[in-house]
Amino acid sequence: MATNKMRLTYRGAMKCYLIFCTIVDCGCRTCNAFINCEIIHFTDSLGDTYGMIPLDRSEKSIMFDICADHQMMMNLIPWSDLETASVRDLDLYVCGWKQNTKWLDSVVVAGKMCKISVEIFCPIMWAPVVYQQCYAREVVKEKLLEAAFDLTIDLGVQFFLGC
Repeated sequence: MATNKMRLTYRGAMKCYLIFCTIVDCGCRTCNAFINCEIIHFTDSLGDTYGMIPLDRSEKSIMFDICADHQMMMNLIPWSDLETASVRDLDLYVCGWKQNTKWLDSVVVAGKMCKISVEIFCPIMWAPVVYQQCYAREVVKEKLLEAAFDLTIDLGVQFFLGC
């Protein structure tokens, strides 16, 4: 089974935990990477086990292999709120088949912003074609925005001069 790459990038002024639970675990080697980490149990979900990755630096990036069948819920939990955290806090849904996708989440801790981004990359053999397509879409989008901006300015000048 081909695997995707998942990159977790954390940026924040405060220390946080990334808490996650695996919804669909196919049992493959890549899914086991998420099972073999620090664990936590929540009081509102006794018997269930959740993974925990400490994010103790202001910027941290972690790469994982993830299979296309893998699905999980995750969220950032401030270090000081770990005792009061609950399963309901896990509101970021990430799935392995969403290739070339990015999820973003943030939490405010003591008035400071902490952010996580989760990116799923496709297997290497598909990457050049997909990135070319993405680049082509970006170029077209930029040209359309530029044309719309020019048209708006032209109409504004004509309206102003016509008054």
